[in-house]
Amino acid sequence: MNQTPAARQVTIRALRPDDLDAVVAIDRAIAGRPRRAYIQRRLDAALREPARHAQFAAQDASGLTGYILARVLRGEFGRSEPALRIELVGVRREVQGQGIGTRLLDALVEHGRRKGVAELRTAAAWNDHAMLRWFDATGFALAPDRIVDCPVADGSDRTERDASAGQSDEAEPRREIDYGAPAGNDYEKLARDRADLRSMTADDLPAIEKKMREIIDKVVFQPNELRYKVYIIDEVHMLSVSAFNALLKTLEEPPPHVVFILATTDPQKIPATVLSRCQRFNFKRVPVRLIVGRLRQICQAEGIEADDHALTLIARQATGAMRDAISLLDQLASSSSMRISADDVREALGATDAATVRSVMK
Repeated sequence: MNQTPAARQVTIRALRPDDLDAVVAIDRAIAGRPRRAYIQRRLDAALREPARHAQFAAQDASGLTGYILARVLRGEFGRSEPALRIELVGVRREVQGQGIGTRLLDALVEHGRRKGVAELRTAAAWNDHAMLRWFDATGFALAPDRIVDCPVADGSDRTERDASAGQSDEAEPRREIDYGAPAGNDYEKLARDRADLRSMTADDLPAIEKKMREIIDKVVFQPNELRYKVYIIDEVHMLSVSAFNALLKTLEEPPPHVVFILATTDPQKIPATVLSRCQRFNFKRVPVRLIVGRLRQICQAEGIEADDHALTLIARQATGAMRDAISLLDQLASSSSMRISADDVREALGATDAATVRSVMK
């Protein structure tokens, strides 16, 4: 690979704890907000478990010019084999475009080869165009969307389900990026790594319709390694009548090793014949005080300044939905330079304070 003279003068070395200030400064210039606590946690984690982390720095005569932080994980992006997951990468703005990021990535790939880790993965926001262009240029490819619909005896991926057409077993480590897709949660990781757990959502409905008969036929078989076979169907009210009818027979006489978890926000749309054969658990809205407490924890961890009145307004607007409250907090933090006041919240929501309302009423 051809490199510019500036890039050839850069030294790649292991990242050290005393690099914290320089990494925070570069990251803040890129992200537009300070993330010192997060970066500190990543450096501390590498000191505690060096075998699970790979962190490199680029340095020239002026000081630190770039960094890349990664760790070894299992189960990320639906894979059972270990992979290096890039957590943070950055290059000082004035030396971007000189091959420094590529050299840091090469150092990470070489580290993975020495440790026997051939997979390199990460995630990026869909609107972070500069980062996406860099990932594109360095050989990353979009992660495939997959539906978990077939048992995997040894925990590995099925070729017919996961491999793309024309994929070869090349020596170069495979790289895959999930461009802004929702991060896999625990049960999704388990579902892709174990044959006895399935996760399905309404987006999978066409496949579920086709596979429902196959699923029902297979529930009689004992689980491969877990105590139970667990089928989780989110937004179950969106199933068709024929799919419900196919499921009903199994719900009437379920095998002792099978558990169906049916999640919905519209239980009234589920047929009464199905409801009568289920144990029902109603999840209540999260109280305002608990939402405020969680938002305060996030603010402390991320360096966001917000008074209690502002957090209370956000919590009330969320109407018991923790995810909505966190999303609103993130939007306000991005638009108000990490300092959120009650006036900022009202302006964002188009709301009016109580004193103004009372004066109008008079």
